[in-house]
Amino acid sequence: QVDRLLGTSHRKRLNSRMETGLFLALLSEVLSIHFVGLLIVEDMQKLRTPEQAVLEFFCDLMEESGIPVLLVSTYKFRATLTRDPTLLSKLTAGGELDFGLMTYDPGWTANPDPENDDWTPFVKELWELNTFSKSTPMPGWLPGVVHFHTQGIRRITRELFVALFDRCAYVEPSKVTEALIDDIAETELAKYQAGLTALRRVRIQGEHISDVQAELVEHFLPPLEAVKLLQVQVKA
Repeated sequence: QVDRLLGTSHRKRLNSRMETGLFLALLSEVLSIHFVGLLIVEDMQKLRTPEQAVLEFFCDLMEESGIPVLLVSTYKFRATLTRDPTLLSKLTAGGELDFGLMTYDPGWTANPDPENDDWTPFVKELWELNTFSKSTPMPGWLPGVVHFHTQGIRRITRELFVALFDRCAYVEPSKVTEALIDDIAETELAKYQAGLTALRRVRIQGEHISDVQAELVEHFLPPLEAVKLLQVQVKA
């Protein structure tokens, strides 16, 4: 990526078998001379090589270069990360390990209480990212409908809004309706529907779901444990 962005050829020099310590020193040198301030590694849950060795490498890279490494993954990677308390401590220092589902309080508009409902302001901020030709206030019903379709999962909410703004290139913002959001959820969020349905069964209907069904949402929640905790909370 450094070579691609800067037109350099460091990969030719580093793309050969060498002792790990030497490779680490050379990579740190490359990052430093190009003033890389933060190294972001996405989709860690797709890691195929032995996880422990790779995580140790990222820790060593931070210590050698002094450059922070930000690892991004879904909850599916959580079990791997928590196997070694030392690595967990180093790789989550100053960061967040858990991002739970955002909750929605229908009474927020009438009685603002940011400590108990951060969902409505979150949806409003996303709405303000629109590129409409004229200022259009957020429909009051939008937070509730979007929460039903996304269950407060940030990534899915972002995808819904991207699809919504794409549609608004052909539909007047004033014609954004609940039916339009329903259609977007059905078509653009189809790949998430099995997991979202399982979450609704727990949160809205108070049902218990099987471990197999819980695995459908393992990318969105800590595997199984959080679903079971959620079931207890709903029951209470």
